[in-house]
Amino acid sequence: MNQINHSNIIKQPLFGSSYILIILTIILTLLNLNCSKQKSTDVMSEEKFVNILSRLMIIEQLKIGQNEKVQMVKQVFEEYNTNSKAFNAYKEKYENDTKHWITIYRKAEKRIKEISSPDKMLKPENISKRDTNAVRN
Repeated sequence: MNQINHSNIIKQPLFGSSYILIILTIILTLLNLNCSKQKSTDVMSEEKFVNILSRLMIIEQLKIGQNEKVQMVKQVFEEYNTNSKAFNAYKEKYENDTKHWITIYRKAEKRIKEISSPDKMLKPENISKRDTNAVRN
């Protein structure tokens, strides 16, 4: 049986020091990108969360298909330059803080009233498919 001599494999050009540096650079870059994405998901202001939450609550009440709702939710996250991971991270952070959620939902309720006020809805630039199909209480 032939034994593999590992020292000979490492001496081959593919495993030269320049290739190792390139591979390490790529790995470190990927790790850095992954870490920066994780950090961005950890940070979301209360105001941003309330704005997104209120928009999502309105979308949920629309009489439109599920696919349309999904697209609108994606647009909301894009508009606020965030994603569902950051939104969920905020929710998890305050998961057991009842007082915090009371405050959040009061702010969201106020924001929904601002968004759907008659003055805003009557302006032509604010009238859209979303407004005309909204469920009103």
